[in-house]
Amino acid sequence: DVQIGTDYVATAELIYTKDINAVYIRDANLSNPVGTITGDGRPLFGAVSGALDVAGNAATLPGNDRRLNDRIVQALVLDNINKGYSTSATIQFQKIRGAIQGSIAYTYTDSKDINGQSGSTAGGLFTGNAVVTTPNLPNLSYANNLSPHRIVGYVSYNKTLVKNLLGLSLQATYQGFNNFNFSYVYGGSPNSDGINTNDLIYIPRTQNEILLTTTDARDTRTVQEIWNQLDAYISQDKYLNSRRGQYTERNGVFAPWVNRLNTRVLFDIFTNVAGKKNTLQLSWEVFNVLNLINSKSGLAQSTSRSALLNFVGYETAHTAAAPTTGRPIYTFATNADSTPLTTSYINDPGTSSRWQMQLGIRYIFN
Repeated sequence: DVQIGTDYVATAELIYTKDINAVYIRDANLSNPVGTITGDGRPLFGAVSGALDVAGNAATLPGNDRRLNDRIVQALVLDNINKGYSTSATIQFQKIRGAIQGSIAYTYTDSKDINGQSGSTAGGLFTGNAVVTTPNLPNLSYANNLSPHRIVGYVSYNKTLVKNLLGLSLQATYQGFNNFNFSYVYGGSPNSDGINTNDLIYIPRTQNEILLTTTDARDTRTVQEIWNQLDAYISQDKYLNSRRGQYTERNGVFAPWVNRLNTRVLFDIFTNVAGKKNTLQLSWEVFNVLNLINSKSGLAQSTSRSALLNFVGYETAHTAAAPTTGRPIYTFATNADSTPLTTSYINDPGTSSRWQMQLGIRYIFN
């Protein structure tokens, strides 16, 4: 902290935390990979099996040979690892005296860990952790609920309207931040580790890098139309478009910036009771003022679909004489009304996107 004159204070803060013995979870009953997924490269924990499809229209699913002991589903072990850290840097400027007081602060945070999923049980933490390689040794990646940039501001104006009788206080607070972070994953389990929706997706550069099919019998799109819709979706998403030819990162996607402005008006009515000053305080508060001013402002957004593609099986041969290719096949579903998915985020209809007003009365004994 550095005081500037009599009215101002400047602050800088740096915090660094390192995991020495962080806890991570592994499944002692998960066998070693039997190979890699053709055209993808990630480990495959169950061999591709099933009859060949001579028409070339069906897909085979992996076998259930990923367990060391077939009678045990999971044998979860809590181990220690020294990976993980957090860095937080803040600068702040305050006005601490006078009728008008306030502060403005900016915080940058970088935090990575092994357990990037919140949960109340070891099973939930293990199955909810998105990975590329093996769930038994997750990658170091962005922490859950990480907001890398945050701005916080506060200003107040205090005025005595009538000495020893009436006071006025006007206050406003502002927060700007990334609302949440999340992972783009596959629906299903293309690596056959027995865990659904924990596999980070590979972002194709061209149509040749992905096999697509229709969602169900009601889906009349051609494969070319499905790819055109997927390609357009990837292009409009800044993060996905930057990851073409790469896997997505666990918790590597940060939701759009959110602006929050709240205001408060306080009227203080002073009185003496038995020689002591008492106050009757009337308050009027408005939360998310920006949304009150403009219905398109102050909105929080949620992701349209984090399980972007759904795994349906592996490509089989087109003839009985040819070997099974083993490339994974995915669907890119439309919206419920059969329209293409074209935007990454939708407005959150909950209270976080709505303005609210509160009136209050309080008696303060001094």
